[in-house]
Formats: sequence, C-alpha cells, structure tokens
Amino acid sequence: MSFSFSGIASGINTDSMIEQLLKLERVPYNKLETKKKDAQDFQQYFRTMNTKLNALKTAASELMKSNNFQLTSVKSSDESIVRISGADSAITGNYSVEVGKLAKAHVIKSEAFQSDADASSLTGKTFEVDGESIKLEGKTYGEVLENLKNEINRKSDTLNASVVDTGKGEKTLVLTSAKTGKDFTIGKQGDAGDGPKIGGDLAALKLVDSGDNLGTVQDAQDAEVKVNGLAITSASNEVKGVIEGVTLNLQKAGTSMVSVAQDTEKVVAKVKAMVTAFNEVRNLIRNNTGKGQILQGDAMLRQLDGELTDWMSGMKGGQGVLAEIGIEIDKGKSSGEEMTGEITFDEKKFKEMFDKNPEKVIAMFNQEKPGSEGVAVILDKSLQSWTSKANGIIDSRVKGYDSEISFITKSMEDMEVRLQNKEKQLKAQFVAMEVALSKLQNEQSWMTSQLNSLTASKK
Repeated sequence: MSFSFSGIASGINTDSMIEQLLKLERVPYNKLETKKKDAQDFQQYFRTMNTKLNALKTAASELMKSNNFQLTSVKSSDESIVRISGADSAITGNYSVEVGKLAKAHVIKSEAFQSDADASSLTGKTFEVDGESIKLEGKTYGEVLENLKNEINRKSDTLNASVVDTGKGEKTLVLTSAKTGKDFTIGKQGDAGDGPKIGGDLAALKLVDSGDNLGTVQDAQDAEVKVNGLAITSASNEVKGVIEGVTLNLQKAGTSMVSVAQDTEKVVAKVKAMVTAFNEVRNLIRNNTGKGQILQGDAMLRQLDGELTDWMSGMKGGQGVLAEIGIEIDKGKSSGEEMTGEITFDEKKFKEMFDKNPEKVIAMFNQEKPGSEGVAVILDKSLQSWTSKANGIIDSRVKGYDSEISFITKSMEDMEVRLQNKEKQLKAQFVAMEVALSKLQNEQSWMTSQLNSLTASKK
C-alpha cells in the first residue's frame, strides 16, 4: 500500500512536480520508442519489397516456359449437347462431336407400400449390399423404408437409395447404381460384374417379382459418341482423352462443333503480370526514396532501382527490341520530372507481333543463349541474389532489423526499470521533505506559542 503526501506541509503540488521531472527523464526512452517504430516500419517495407520482388521473379519464370506461349481456349458451338473444359496445353483443331446416347445408371424399384401400414411382417428381416447387412426396423412401412434408405446411403459406396411418394399414402424404394455404364449394373449376390450386389429378403421388400427378377426402371447404358467420325463408347458422360487436353461433358443427343484455338489473351495476361509486378517494385522504391521520404537516399534501393532499368535493357538490342512488342520504359516522357521508370505495355502491338512472328517474340522472353538472353531469363537470374531465402540481399536487410529491434527493445526494458526506480526515489525524497517540513512547522508553532506565553506573562 502506498500513500501520497503531495504538498501537505509545503503546499507544493509534488505529484505534478514528480510527473514533470519524470517526463524529462523519459525523453531518451521516447527517442528509443520512436527509433524502434522506425525500424519496424523499415523492416515491414523491406518485407513488402521482398514479396513484390518474388512476384516479379515468378512472373518472369512463367515467361521462360515455352508452353506458356502456346496456351489454348476451347469452345462448344452448342453447350446444350456437349460442354467442354480444357487444359491450356490442348491440341488446336476443330472437331465434330456427335452424341448418340448418354451413359445411364441402372435404376431399380420396389413395389409401392402403404406408408402408414403395419410393417411387423418385416421384423427380423434384412437387406444386404456390398457385404453389409442392414436390419429392417420400423413400425410402419414408411418408417422401414426411410430407415433402410438412410442406412444404405451411409454404408454403401456403390448404391444410392431414395424413397419416392408414388401415390396417395404410398411410398416406393428406389435404388440407383452410383456409377453409370452397362458394366455397373445392379445385381443379386453371386451375379457377375462390377456393379453393386444386393441380397437379403428382397421379396419381402418387393424388389423382385415372382420370377425373382429385379424391378428395373432404367437399364444401365454406355455413352456413344463420334468425334470426327471416330466411334467411342464410355461408361461415363465425362469423356477424356479423345481430344488431347479436352474433357467432353455430354448433355444430350445431338451434334456440336468443338474448337480448340490458340488463346493470345492468355499469353497477354502472362506478359501483363510481369509488367505489373515490375511497376509495383519500381513504385515501391520511388515512392519511398524521394525527397522527404522515409528512405530518402537509401543506397541499396538506389542500386535496385538502377538494376531494374539495366535488366530491362540487358537483352541484345535492349529496350529498342522490347519496344517492338509494345514494352517501353517511360514511353513518351522526355523530362526527368515526368519519368517514373514504369513500363507501359501496348497489348495491341504485342498481339500483332505475336501473330506475325511468335518465335521471335518467345525468344525475346525465354532465349538462354549467352549474350542474347531474353528479358524473362535476365530478370529471373538477376533477381535470385535479391530474393534468395538463404542469403538474399533483401532478406539480410530484414534480418538486420530483427537484431536492431531486439537491441532497442532490451534497452527500453532496462530504461523502464530505471525510470520506475527513479519515480520511487523521487516520491520517497518528496515524502521525506514533507515530513521534515511538517516537523519544522510543528516546532515553529511550539516555539511561537512559548514566546507568546512569555510575552503575555510579562504584561
């Protein structure tokens, strides 16, 4: 427990005086606090720079891959007949797809049961699927069918069950094979084939007729399709491998034209990603190193800024060659005040050049011949020393701030202890002063009263 004797004897606001003295003592601490925040801000800046440099390196490495300049798009003339999806590497061409039949699953059903009728006759009976035995439970047929449906769907991977209202108060159990195709037909235990096998008291569930035949609603069926006249059968309506890199999703019978064409827009997007990443790095440098900015004059960033320009000019022919495909630094800017170092990308010009001479364009990015390296190769190689997680320039800078921040934090903790001790010392000194003054004031009062007594007695 602590007590405050602020000004009891002196009349001075000692708490306020202590507060002002401590503010003076805290000035070095506040400077450390500011220094720590600056170091944290700088560290976060370089972490962001590292992220953006890695994004630029990734974008450049994408343009080193020849297959990224051979990207394709696929299209169906009638998606109500066949829908398509394709990999970027699909083989270009036009294909006539004629769907004759769709693949179908085998569907069987029971006869209708009166839902609320007593089902005691099913007590003790079972249904079997995929080696699993399911006990029939429920007071009414409706309850039995619902419970059986839930258990089949829980235990079986080859069979799907549902209960359908087929008339007033009537319910029917419907079983559907989990896969399409004639080789996945529902059969009774002991039958051949890969489809689901069912057994148990099938007659009690009215799943077979008097001849022990399953009540088929829909026969299993393979899909039949012709691609450019080549006949194909498939157990699934998802047909792969007929057109390389393309998946056909059959919807209904009919004919549709499927086209696989080179997609220049996808190539443009890859180049645009590199341009955007380059500009983000450039802006992050120049927006924070200009006059009055937090990193004004930073030598490392000045070096990186200069190298960015060197890298874009490093390929044989430099920026003049890149201008042929619409990539230019500070296009149309002549004065230093106007120049930002950003790249502009003329997509129309790029597409025209790519359509005219794709091999030349590709070489501008991914050629690895010494002395004639493409710009993507130059960027990828040059950025390695900046972005390496082991000993990259930026990562080393970030780790350097870790040490600085740790040192400042320890200094602040030590200083905080000293400030707390100083506060205790000041409070103790002022308390002692107040006690001493109070004692003196008491003695003064006693002496004054004695003098007054002497004076009064003489009168």
